[in-house]
Amino acid sequence: MVTLRMAARRRGLHAKRNWHVSVFLFLGLTFLVALFALLSLITGKGSDNSDPPKSTTGLCDTPLMYDILLDAGSTGTRVHIFEYNKWRLVGEVYNSTHPGLSQLASDDSANISANLQPLMATAVRAIPEVYHPCTKVTLKATAGLRLLPPEKVEFILRETKKVLRRYPFVVGSVSVMDGDEEGMDAWLTVAYLLGLFDRSAEGTPNSTAKRIATIDMGGASTQLVLQMSPGYTGETQFITSLHFGVTEIPLYTYSFLGLGLRQATLEVLRELTAVERTSFPCFPSRYRHRIDGEGGVSFVENIDGNAQGFGACLRFFHRFINTRSSEHLAALRGGRHVLKFAEGAQSVEIFAFSFFHRLWRLRPADNVTVQYYKELGEQVYSAGGKHNSGTNCMDVAYLYGFLTSGLGLSDKTKLNVPYVLNDVKVTWALGASLLSMEGKVWR
Repeated sequence: MVTLRMAARRRGLHAKRNWHVSVFLFLGLTFLVALFALLSLITGKGSDNSDPPKSTTGLCDTPLMYDILLDAGSTGTRVHIFEYNKWRLVGEVYNSTHPGLSQLASDDSANISANLQPLMATAVRAIPEVYHPCTKVTLKATAGLRLLPPEKVEFILRETKKVLRRYPFVVGSVSVMDGDEEGMDAWLTVAYLLGLFDRSAEGTPNSTAKRIATIDMGGASTQLVLQMSPGYTGETQFITSLHFGVTEIPLYTYSFLGLGLRQATLEVLRELTAVERTSFPCFPSRYRHRIDGEGGVSFVENIDGNAQGFGACLRFFHRFINTRSSEHLAALRGGRHVLKFAEGAQSVEIFAFSFFHRLWRLRPADNVTVQYYKELGEQVYSAGGKHNSGTNCMDVAYLYGFLTSGLGLSDKTKLNVPYVLNDVKVTWALGASLLSMEGKVWR
C-alpha cells in the first residue's frame, strides 16, 4: 500500500514537472517569436535605415535610383524628388510648404513636423516602395537659418532629423549649407540642364559648351556665380573650382548674405528716418507696412500719394548697396570685372532666377534685358492699382538696383529668367543632388 502511494506520488511530481517544462518552453518560444517580429519591424521600417534590407541589396545596385532633397529656405520648405537612370536625370517631383523652417525657431517640434509631413508624404508616394530602403533623404538649410542664433539652428536641425527618421528612407545630412556651396550648386543645376555636361561616345565632357553666369536672388541672400573666361587676369580673391565628374570648372563665386530680396528690403525699411517712414516713395498711397523688430512693432507708409515714384524709390537701394560691408563691396567689384570681361568676349549667358522670375510674372516677356526691370517698375508705379499694391514697386526697384548699382550691368544686357529648364525647377537642389549622387550616377 505504501509502495503504491509512493509510486503515485512520483507520477504526480513527474507530471507536474513536465507541465512546468511545457509552460517554460511555450513562454520561451513565444518570447523568441515576438523578438524576431520586433527585429524584423525595426530592420524594415525603423528610424536608422543605415543599411538596406538584404532582400533589396541587389535592387539598390540597379541603374534606376532616387534621391530626395529638402530645401529649407527662408520663405518656405521644398522637396525635390529626383529620378536617375545611370547618370542621366529622368525627372523631378516637387512640392512645397510655408513658412520656412527659420520662422519656426521659437515653436515646438509639432509645427516642424507639420511643415515637413506633406513633403515627406509626397516622397513616399512618388518613389516605388521597393526603392524606399535604397533612397537617401537630405535636408539643406539656406540663408534663413544662417541668420539665426546657433541655439535656434540646433533646435530646428535636431527636431527635423527626428521627423525624417520616421520615414522608410536613409537619412543623410541635415545641415545648414554654406552660401558659396548654394551658389555653385545652382550654377551646376543650370549647366547640367543646358547640356554642358553631355558626354560624347568616349565619355568626355562637351567641349563646345557655352559659358554661363547665375544670379540666384533668394529671400535672405543672393548668390553670384560666374564661369571664368580664358585669358582673364583680374582679381582672383573669389575664384574657386568646381569638380564634377572628370571636369574641373573655375568659377567666380560669392554669397551675399543679407542681400536677398526680403532681407535687403527689410534693412532699408529699418534704416528709414522718422520722416521717411511716413512718405516712403516705394509704397502706394495708404499702404501701411508692418515691421517686427527687437524694439517692437513699427510701420512704414506713404501718406502722400504724389510722393511715389520709381526713381525716388530706386535712390534708397543705390544708397543701401553702396554702403554694404567692405567684403560685399569687394565681391561686387570683382563680379563687375569678370562680367565686363566676359561681355567683351561675348561668351557668357546670364541666368537670373528665384525672385527675378517671381516678379517677371507681373508682366511676362519673351525677351528680357536689365532694362525690362526698370520698365516693369515704372509700369507698376503707374498701374493705378492693378499691380501697384503692397511691396511690388519696392521689390522691383531692388532687383533693378542690384543689377545696375551692384553688378554694373547696362540696361541692354540680356537676361534669362527661367522657372524651369527641361521640366526641372531651376534651384540649387539638382546641383546638390548631382554632387551627392556623383559616385553612383557618374559611372
